[in-house]
Amino acid sequence: MHIPFCVRKCAYCDFASYPMEGRDPAAYADALLAELNLRRGDLVRVAPVATLYVGGGTPTCIPESVLCRIIQGLTSALKGHAVAEVTVEANPGTLDEQYARALLAAGVTRLSLGFQSMNGSELAALGRIHRTCENTSAFRAARKAGFSDINVDLMIGVPGQTQSSFQATYERVFALRPEHISAYMLAVEDRTPLAEALARGVLRLPDEDETADMYESFVRESRARGYVRYEVSNFALPGHECRHNMGYWRNSSYLGLGVAAHSHFAADGERVWNTSDPDEYARRVGSGEIPVAGREIMGADGERIDRIILGLRTRQGVAEEDLEGFGHVVRALVEAGLVTRAQGRVALTEKGFLLGNRVFQEFV
Repeated sequence: MHIPFCVRKCAYCDFASYPMEGRDPAAYADALLAELNLRRGDLVRVAPVATLYVGGGTPTCIPESVLCRIIQGLTSALKGHAVAEVTVEANPGTLDEQYARALLAAGVTRLSLGFQSMNGSELAALGRIHRTCENTSAFRAARKAGFSDINVDLMIGVPGQTQSSFQATYERVFALRPEHISAYMLAVEDRTPLAEALARGVLRLPDEDETADMYESFVRESRARGYVRYEVSNFALPGHECRHNMGYWRNSSYLGLGVAAHSHFAADGERVWNTSDPDEYARRVGSGEIPVAGREIMGADGERIDRIILGLRTRQGVAEEDLEGFGHVVRALVEAGLVTRAQGRVALTEKGFLLGNRVFQEFV
């Protein structure tokens, strides 16, 4: 479920997100729950539902009472489903202990906190609204409220970032001992303020070798502290892997609700997405119309390729039987040291995790 509002759009963001000022979050909540009612048939297509994920935008920039009403409306509609994980994304600067307690009472089981960095100048380059001290205070507020399953998001390759500054960031995060850490490579998207600043020479990115060194050092240090890399960018203490995201990497079906939300119906090889215009979304839902803006039929071959690429992102890799017809590709990747074959499965090597895109493109 997508909450498309933020206090302010970050410099690197090209998602469908909009400043909260001037918006009516209660009206958006009404529209979300109305869309859920309109899409009962699609809900059956993805049943049984095992996880809920509330992302953004910044879900916690709307009043806690409104967000909790949305979550409770969703969980009420899912009675009879064994929903084992309910995640909400939150940004430091928008979460305190009271808000965290309200989320826990509403049935949220997992929080995902968007730290991105523990360096003030790096946060400023990214256009984040929070300071490093608010990373720590938000995390401690969530712990004090009772959350025992917390993810922290970090970025690698941020403008001005060095091996030393990134090490300082992850050391401070390890000291907090979150159950899960996502460490994503920064992607610079066209027509964002960050891309423009880089083009003008105002900011500088670390080069590819520096970024690779940062990633490799984080992998080593996370392993030493008991975290398991179960996907290219995701690290968890045993038993705390994100069940929702594992559904994506298994190419499972899911239903997306809200502005610009995407859905996947694996059995039919179909992907659909909602309009990214909040006003159009409200108008269409208000008139009893499902707000889908487009759809793509992947077909069996397309679904298979997605299963391979997504599965290879994970530590378990994919079964060799799923790679029928790609024997020559697998052999070449083994020879290049990018994948291994063992016990009937093909999985990335350490080198392969670092050069994943090179592996994945071989199956496209």
